[in-house]
Amino acid sequence: MSDHPPLLVDDHEPKQIFDLLDQSCPVEYSDLNMGGLADYVWMDVQGNTRQVERKQWGEILSSTDHVENQLRDEIISAAATDLLVEGIVRTTPFGLDAYVWDTWKQNYRFSHSFGDSKHPQVGLMSKMYAWFWQLNCAGIGTWFTFSYEDTAKAIAAFYMNSQKEEHTTLNRYLKPKIFIKGQNKQVLSLMGLEGAGLGERRAKALIEKFGSVYGVLTADPKEIATVDKM
Repeated sequence: MSDHPPLLVDDHEPKQIFDLLDQSCPVEYSDLNMGGLADYVWMDVQGNTRQVERKQWGEILSSTDHVENQLRDEIISAAATDLLVEGIVRTTPFGLDAYVWDTWKQNYRFSHSFGDSKHPQVGLMSKMYAWFWQLNCAGIGTWFTFSYEDTAKAIAAFYMNSQKEEHTTLNRYLKPKIFIKGQNKQVLSLMGLEGAGLGERRAKALIEKFGSVYGVLTADPKEIATVDKM
């Protein structure tokens, strides 16, 4: 049995990814998206909730606004939110072609085409780079993987590194950040969960009992019921 908290995986995520993660991480399926959370959610060693939203290139290019709105709704529910983009794209004279990895054939197969001679989308890749830059400025990191297998490796690496007490990367150059204490972000995040319908006093009671949004999500419903609804 692992001493680490479980890595929660949304019910609609591919079983191939879940099975690969299960080889190195304690994983559990959960209905995350319905609660306004991303596809992969876990608690780091400091007790912060972290999450990763997985999208394929075709999904992003088909409706960038929809993905942006989804990320906007999700960021209130965790201390850190990242976007993971799966697959590859190729620039064409008229726009972009998206491809996904075919595990059976061990090759990339065409997925979607964005822009043609009648409706060109010249410069689409530049627009996407600008969009990723803006996400980064908003605190949402972007990661790129080529296949389900690479996605599982990336998420497992994020999860396992977040469980370490100390890190050595750039330690000589990083200065401690100054934090100004304000409202409890865990309480605000719990109140913001879609469909939860929690007021501030109830949310505070749950956070005091379980420590974090993640703690509430993974708690036994019977334990949650014992918390005074006030």
